[in-house]
Amino acid sequence: MNSDQDPVSLSSSGATLDHPLPMEKLYDQGPPPFLTKTYDIVDDPTTNDIVSWSRDNNSFVVLDPQKFSLSLLPRYFKHNNFSSFVRQLNTYGFRKVDTDRWEFANEGFLRGQKPSFEEYPEEEDILPSSGFTESFGLLC
Repeated sequence: MNSDQDPVSLSSSGATLDHPLPMEKLYDQGPPPFLTKTYDIVDDPTTNDIVSWSRDNNSFVVLDPQKFSLSLLPRYFKHNNFSSFVRQLNTYGFRKVDTDRWEFANEGFLRGQKPSFEEYPEEEDILPSSGFTESFGLLC
């Protein structure tokens, strides 16, 4: 394949990769894993005693940070550190809604609407300035 060809070729079953994609093409694959995993955690009705959507469905509340850290974080991420999870939420533009509880909102993170990448900054824009790599190691 020469350098001006697209690294993705289409087959009857959909797109297939001929070789690894350049970094700019990786973001065509969908939202960052952190966002989809967080959405899945919040949207799971079996975890509503630990974390759930707010009444207005435009934010989520961590009702039991200890259980969240010990049981949910390690199931979805490579750590169980609640502070690290909150720090990563902040890098994606989430803000704490209420100072008296662990409620977070982002205008693009809504119940019934899985995250799409266009609503969030690219990871390459977040990582260098946030110190994320030093704090967390690997992404998700």
